[in-house]
Amino acid sequence: MNSGVPDQDTPYLEVVAPAIPSLGAPDPAVLASATPVRSVLGVESKRRMSPSTPSSKELDKLKHEETELLVRLQECRVKIDVAKAKLDDLPKAIEEQKSKLKASAKHLAGLTKAMKPIPGSDAEDRRIIEEVDGLRLCAIEALL
Repeated sequence: MNSGVPDQDTPYLEVVAPAIPSLGAPDPAVLASATPVRSVLGVESKRRMSPSTPSSKELDKLKHEETELLVRLQECRVKIDVAKAKLDDLPKAIEEQKSKLKASAKHLAGLTKAMKPIPGSDAEDRRIIEEVDGLRLCAIEALL
């Protein structure tokens, strides 16, 4: 393993060549002493290195997940069908609302025509209020 030539299966840290051309390529001794990534990181697992068959527990977990996803898919399809039905009913609903609006407008026009003007004027109303107020003051003075 430490023969100066890295294994193809063993990843090594990259040794960057110097940027100065006069120094040439990196020293082979430096390359030979490069530390494998596995030993530096310490996280490489054997499962990644060799293909493994899923255990029955993993298989059950995947089947359960598949069932859940199928249920969610069915729920989504139901929601899509409801939305499509609403869209299909939309023109009918629009026509119903238009007819209700027209009926309301006709009713309002009828009420406006049926309104009768209130007799009298503001000046006449003020005069009547002043007359009643004068009578009230007279009654208060008579009691005192």
